[in-house]
Amino acid sequence: MNVLILDDSPTRHAHLGSYYQDHSVTHAYTYRDCLHHLGKGGWDIVSLDMGLVKDLPYGLTPDKYKGHSGESHPHTGFHVAQYIGLLPTTKLPKEVVVHAAEPALLCKWALDCFNFLGVLSRWEPCDV
Repeated sequence: MNVLILDDSPTRHAHLGSYYQDHSVTHAYTYRDCLHHLGKGGWDIVSLDMGLVKDLPYGLTPDKYKGHSGESHPHTGFHVAQYIGLLPTTKLPKEVVVHAAEPALLCKWALDCFNFLGVLSRWEPCDV
């Protein structure tokens, strides 16, 4: 199976990579990198970190962050979820796993959207 993992934490990448060790795993650390891979299609599982702000420079909060293109906040896994919703059906992943330390309720809208698209989805707690 082809697995795409989006997370900004190398520790989580190592943890999830070992979980999917028997599969072909591609690691994405940024929104743009993840979109590049998603655009190719062919993903059996896409595992998303919804936050992507854990490793902001010390003292910065998401509301004070200015990304490389001047956006007022960094792109997150929620933005990737929106992008997945715009993919042609031939490029939709078969399953999306939202791995997050946030409670499942905060990720519910994304899971509902994936289910609406016919993409199997689930939340997995990940506090690594």
